[in-house]
Amino acid sequence: MVNKMFDLNALGPIRIAQILLPKMLEAGSGRFVVVSSMAAKIPSPGQALYA
Repeated sequence: MVNKMFDLNALGPIRIAQILLPKMLEAGSGRFVVVSSMAAKIPSPGQALYA
């Protein structure tokens, strides 16, 4: 479960950027926006993996 959560939350944006970057370079511009939550700043019991 830890690996799945890390893969989704940490590596997911990196993988998406790897897919989009060549297309943005080809187009000459582009934007990539990563949205996160405040889970790391405001901890909740049982949510350490999410943060």
